[in-house]
Amino acid sequence: MMRKGIYSLVIIILLLTVTGCSVSNILPEYQDENLNPIAEEEKDLAYQPATPSKGGELKIAIALPDSMNPLYTKLKDYINLSSLIYEGLFSFDENLNIKPALAESWEVLDEGKIWQIELRKGVKWHNGKELTAQDVKYTFDLLYNHLQQSEEEEGSEYKSSSIFAKRLFEGRNIARMEYVINNPYAVTIILNEPAGRTFLEALSFPILPALNDQDDQNDEDGEDIDFLIGTGPFKVESANIEIGGQIKLVRNDDWWGSEKPYIDAIVANIYRDNEESLEAFKNEEVDLVDTHVIYADFYGMSRQGQTFRYLTQNFVYIGINHQSPGILGDNRVREAIAYAIDRKDIVSRVYASNAQAVDVPIPPDAWYYDSDLRMYDYQPLKVHQILEEAGWKDSNGDGILDKNTGEGFVDLSFTVNAHMDNIMQKETLNLIVEQLKDVGIDVKPRFLSWDDYITALEEGDFEAVLSEHYLDITTDLGFMFHSSQIGNGLNNYIAYNNSYLDELLDRIPVIQDSQEFKDTYKKIQKHLVEELPIISLYYKTSSLVAAPYVHGIRLPRDLMIFRDIEKWYLDR
Repeated sequence: MMRKGIYSLVIIILLLTVTGCSVSNILPEYQDENLNPIAEEEKDLAYQPATPSKGGELKIAIALPDSMNPLYTKLKDYINLSSLIYEGLFSFDENLNIKPALAESWEVLDEGKIWQIELRKGVKWHNGKELTAQDVKYTFDLLYNHLQQSEEEEGSEYKSSSIFAKRLFEGRNIARMEYVINNPYAVTIILNEPAGRTFLEALSFPILPALNDQDDQNDEDGEDIDFLIGTGPFKVESANIEIGGQIKLVRNDDWWGSEKPYIDAIVANIYRDNEESLEAFKNEEVDLVDTHVIYADFYGMSRQGQTFRYLTQNFVYIGINHQSPGILGDNRVREAIAYAIDRKDIVSRVYASNAQAVDVPIPPDAWYYDSDLRMYDYQPLKVHQILEEAGWKDSNGDGILDKNTGEGFVDLSFTVNAHMDNIMQKETLNLIVEQLKDVGIDVKPRFLSWDDYITALEEGDFEAVLSEHYLDITTDLGFMFHSSQIGNGLNNYIAYNNSYLDELLDRIPVIQDSQEFKDTYKKIQKHLVEELPIISLYYKTSSLVAAPYVHGIRLPRDLMIFRDIEKWYLDR
């Protein structure tokens, strides 16, 4: 099964026989602790007291929530905040390993068509009631119904439904969720086709308490503050949901986790936008801001504070039109281009070092990433060698390499589409033009309006294109590269078709064993760096800007900045 992948949104630079299976062979047994150099470099920027102090109030900045229901929100700030209140059956660690949260154990039957999830017992909602299977099924049904409603209202599948609904249902043929007889702490999920370990990733959606029919009618969207009840380490004490208002959370002393948070309360002040939030940090109105701006360090230094950079899921690359590749159809030309682009120079000059160079659309801090396959650092001498062996030379002395095809001379020249209104994209492409010109490759920028840009992708009207994907945290690249996705909207708009890669991508959604999963992704990564269906550039980073007295922050991740919040503490 292939995910349809619309949720792994093509942003494109505008700013998802009966067998038994146990925890041990689904989850990875090891991880490389050196895969997150960005966060590792900066985690000890501030003085760390020897003994964490308990108490205090942490003030953070967020934008106005679009919905108070954590299942439906699309706002990054509120997804992060709601992770303090609500929890999923599973969660992720800093290397994207899946780990149990509200789920205690699970069993996989019928070759991956039946998944039985056993819940932790004794987990309490913030109102004192106990978590049961009824809550899990209620939440599951909410997601399914929301997805169906979105399809009907928009007339286009998955167009506006929640990230959690899309993560769970896209590309999976789920039949139903059932209760387990005589066990109020277990549910069974039945699929019409097998699923693998990526299914556990999809079960990371926040679980809500089951409401009765009257509650549903009164608060269908979860906007009433009385219904903001979760199982997480913090609970809602009060909320004023408007610009200038705030949401106050207090420590949940009945939380099931082995370590209770040191911090007494977290107050989220609501601002108009991220710029206003950063000014609030500068003026000492708040202690923490999550920001994507490349000058975040300025605000950190304004209070002698800390800046924690972390990888986002925003992946930037050059797409090749494999339907009509022209000179880019030669793998040696693509290889030369990959060596000729100085990614580190682009990252430094355009993004002020707020990005990380990569060769594949796989986060370099993910447990299944293979660092041995990092290949394409800037090597101009290697570029000349590759192109000379491929028959390219400057026969007329104009500085551009050319080649006699038998029907005349052809310059080593191609166009690259880009979005004309995005300054950083324009600067990136202009640098690429300069870098490739230095090695005799002529790149002609083609700057288009947003509408024309998208139309060109849909119609295949490009030789190459500077693009960006927001890749969902779940691990399936089929929407980008599988041949079955050609013609499916903006999925695989590069029209890449390779039967070997198709076979590997088909295996990913059904693999249950962690080592097999990692081995398969190694083969996928090897294919991508050797065949170069795209030329990868970098992953963008964001930053947590924190006051100097906020301690315990370690290795934040996109949409998971409050991971290990129980270890955070204040010293002032």
